[in-house]
Amino acid sequence: MGRQVFVSYSRKDEEYTLKLVHELRKRGFEVWIDDRIDFGDRWWRTIVEKIESCTAFVVVMTPDSEKSEWVEREVHLAMREGKPIFPLLLRGKGFALLIDRQYVNVRDSRTPPASFYGRLGRDVTGRDVELEDLRRTITVGGIELVPIPSGEFTMGSDTGYDDEKPVHELYVDAFHIGKYPITNVQYKRFVEAAGHRAARHWPDGALPGGKENHPAVNVSWHDCRAYCQ
Repeated sequence: MGRQVFVSYSRKDEEYTLKLVHELRKRGFEVWIDDRIDFGDRWWRTIVEKIESCTAFVVVMTPDSEKSEWVEREVHLAMREGKPIFPLLLRGKGFALLIDRQYVNVRDSRTPPASFYGRLGRDVTGRDVELEDLRRTITVGGIELVPIPSGEFTMGSDTGYDDEKPVHELYVDAFHIGKYPITNVQYKRFVEAAGHRAARHWPDGALPGGKENHPAVNVSWHDCRAYCQ
């Protein structure tokens, strides 16, 4: 909780909303939508809890959602709680209730532009609040780490494997990356400290002699993640 995006919509706009939710989750957002058919006081309490704990509120604006009692309630609650509201105009015109809010035009069922995800991400993750240690080189455990600023980059392929499609813009938080490759001796310290398996090509799990300062290779994505943790 606390970094969740709440999406408000009319059931008649469910097809587009599910596509939007897919795009949001693909970009790393945690999303909550009301996907139940039955309503009632008990379910409304759940919605209240989700809006109170969300970090950003997205509303899909259409004539159907503007007439929806439930969407109106959700918007009023988000405003009362002071949540950042991100209106998307799918059909019709903007809500009178949100006349002072800038909306993103998604008519023709298009997905929002990359700038929308960037603005949303800044509110969800607080990217604008950059700490000093995100802007300078630091050393952790003897490893020199250099800062990489937040921003967008183009990811994917339209001609590659299915799980690479489509080409799309991705917004990434600021982060640090090692200035140099992790060496075998550095990886050995991790193997011994964490009781983790050695690199696959190490004979009997022992670091090959004379290759202490060579880059660590033959490690999986899971091995790398465990090392970072």
